[in-house]
Amino acid sequence: MKVLYMHAKELEIESGVGKKNRKALQEKLGRLLPALDRSNLMVRSENALLALVCVENGDEQLDLGRVRGDITRAKRLIGVPSVVVGPFAHLSERPALPEAAKCAMERLYLALGTEQFTEVPFGWDKSLRLHVPRHHYNVSLKSFAPQGSAWDDIAVAYDRYMETSGHYVAQARLFGMLVDKGHLAGDTLELGCGAGAALDILKAHAQFLFGLDSSEKMLELARGRLTGNKHDGMISLVKGKAEDAGILFRLKTFHSVLMINLASYVDRERALTAAGGLLMPGGRLVIIEEDPFIPGFLARESEKLAGVKHPAVDELCALAEVLGFKSVERMSTEIDDVHGLVGMVFQRI
Repeated sequence: MKVLYMHAKELEIESGVGKKNRKALQEKLGRLLPALDRSNLMVRSENALLALVCVENGDEQLDLGRVRGDITRAKRLIGVPSVVVGPFAHLSERPALPEAAKCAMERLYLALGTEQFTEVPFGWDKSLRLHVPRHHYNVSLKSFAPQGSAWDDIAVAYDRYMETSGHYVAQARLFGMLVDKGHLAGDTLELGCGAGAALDILKAHAQFLFGLDSSEKMLELARGRLTGNKHDGMISLVKGKAEDAGILFRLKTFHSVLMINLASYVDRERALTAAGGLLMPGGRLVIIEEDPFIPGFLARESEKLAGVKHPAVDELCALAEVLGFKSVERMSTEIDDVHGLVGMVFQRI
């Protein structure tokens, strides 16, 4: 991601889609165009920080907290009361596709939170009137690169451990029970899909499957496991965080949303809220966790992940109910003679 900062003493931006380009863009982008073209909109500001943002390929995993911090730093440095933030693809030779860029910009706006800012809307045609005063800090360009997921380094070993320790076999048994009860059916999204083992098991039961994971290495393993079978075209893999699922899949809803051994490694409240917003009426949220949790493999293999607090099953249920879910059913199966898997089924109230 690249961000071009300018001290905008006077600023006027009009954004939209010109009449000449509308038809061609409609043919090229289809349903995406209405989301980007909210008619021509004007943004005016005086004495603000203008932050023009170019989302690049691979920015799905960028820590936008770093970007937010730098925007705040730049704002304080030039001493202005407000910020104007908007997309500007021309800063890079490898800009992200429009839909991915829009998702990233929405995530950035969420990250800015209470920061006083004005959003410049997407538009394929822009007019710009700008006065930049002359001083040392009036213009600067910053670049931000995504950091690798902590799971990338242990993905292969973790997948092998889950296979040899009986975890995947236990998951298959639990899926059988869930499918028989109608809790996993139709279009299904798995948050934190890892190496794709659950999607591989579920491909015979669901209509269309979607997997979301923050680790590129995990997704690489999932592609290898799932590609080439007759269900290949029914399975889509997307890189991203569970907490951002509501933005990444904002044009899609699901019969079932699945979270397996995920609650320890994400912002649970944000992930559950995102999952609830993606469910169809009557849809099911299925959370599967080890009980009791034995951190053995993660404790040995990754210092980054070993210290994460694992929530108790009852704690997860209580949080889900606070966030507007109704508990429907709970079922379990053994992994070995020490611990097992618990499946918790919820419906959005």
